[in-house]
Amino acid sequence: MYDPSVLADRFYSEGVISIGFQYPSDDTFEAINTLIEIVLSGNDRLFLLDTALTAVREIIFNAVKANLKRVYFRKLSLDINDPSDYSRGMEGFRDIANDFSLLHDELASTDRSVIFRMARGRGKIVFEIINNSEILKNEMERITVRIRKARECSNFAEAYETAYDPSEGAGLGIILIMLLMRNDGIDPENFSVSSKSGKAVSVFTLPLEVKKAEITTAIKEKILDDIDTLPTFPENIMELQALCGQHDVSFDLISSKIMLDPSLAAEVLKTANTAGFITSKRIDSINEAVIIIGLKNLRMILMASASRKIISRRFKRFEQVWDHCTKTASLARFMAIHYGLARIADSAFVAGLLHDMGKIVILSADQALMEKISDITGNRRLRSSTILEEVAIGISHSEIGAMMAKKWNFPEDLVDALKNHHSPLLANKRNSAMVMIVYLANILTMHGKKGFNPHIIESQVMDRFGLKRDRIAEELKKIMDRFERMRSR
Repeated sequence: MYDPSVLADRFYSEGVISIGFQYPSDDTFEAINTLIEIVLSGNDRLFLLDTALTAVREIIFNAVKANLKRVYFRKLSLDINDPSDYSRGMEGFRDIANDFSLLHDELASTDRSVIFRMARGRGKIVFEIINNSEILKNEMERITVRIRKARECSNFAEAYETAYDPSEGAGLGIILIMLLMRNDGIDPENFSVSSKSGKAVSVFTLPLEVKKAEITTAIKEKILDDIDTLPTFPENIMELQALCGQHDVSFDLISSKIMLDPSLAAEVLKTANTAGFITSKRIDSINEAVIIIGLKNLRMILMASASRKIISRRFKRFEQVWDHCTKTASLARFMAIHYGLARIADSAFVAGLLHDMGKIVILSADQALMEKISDITGNRRLRSSTILEEVAIGISHSEIGAMMAKKWNFPEDLVDALKNHHSPLLANKRNSAMVMIVYLANILTMHGKKGFNPHIIESQVMDRFGLKRDRIAEELKKIMDRFERMRSR
């Protein structure tokens, strides 16, 4: 098992680091991810982290897949250089190419391997992935065509339809790399694949000085127009928020104002009875609910209620998204208290309630595209969908949520949480604890579901909350078990 801190120290002292393996375990990827995170953080370039990690991961998968292909052909006694055998072999290999474990034992009995190499250059970091399987002529032709087509395509949909090669069960990785490079303003010449001395060599050079490209799509323009024309909060909400800010206001007055709006009253009662504010008995009166929630938090709950109401009226209803947000909110509040951060518990709760409101906007604009992005994110185990949203649409759901929050004059910490709930390391330092809590809660709502991978959690977040790498799944399960027990009371 690699220690990322030791790897980083060696990288800084020697300017290069290499890691060799046959099969990329979660621990191997976690070590590589953390190493890249440490180095980019040290260069104040964390905004390039998702691009670097996604590109490296895709190249490594392609390298291992190439080795597995040779192992598979040998297992079936097929000649990979014979066109007829190659065609027959690929029919079966496509079905297992995305599940490396099916050939793990066979791979372990060979000398096939992959080397990840990371080197420091002047104003750049060079990632080199080498596998000891020479690239075949027909493979190089396909790779060359994919790179060329991906460069020529003007948008994500065109690249996906034009450059993806289902005959090989591959090619999407190259498309992702090229699109991510374009999105970050990186010259396509910084990615190459070649065959040298019987080995395949893929090189991705990451310049540390880049100018992010401005992607304009019809969907993005519609979304920006929708945000620009969003209505302000209703007068009764504005009046209640003002009352909550008065020191001598009575709970009876606020409760009576809330009861004038039945839907708002129902929302306040629902909030008071969520797992985030659970008490020994069910709260049935608005006055009790206001007392339980507290005036400071009620002000934010009013803000959340008004936001969700406006979104539900303006856009399509996606109850699954709102249900996820409600669970994330309760879990975020619970975790804040669990980790001794009660002072931010209420803000974390509201941030959780609204963290995916930008996703509602994108889903309403193009549900089919979002479903495709979701499938790719899950199938390729990407850290989040935001990086694909940026290259496909030109804006991510987290950025959209932050823009909406600014329009409605949300507090700065809530805007930060909405913007960075998938990228907590980019949050303002004074908000980092709250953003990290929402980030963790968002991930943990996936606990026990297909696609949940605790190894994707940022190392700095794990360190902040004392989560141990070798026991992270166990520790997270304990948190979820405590939370579920509290919910079931």
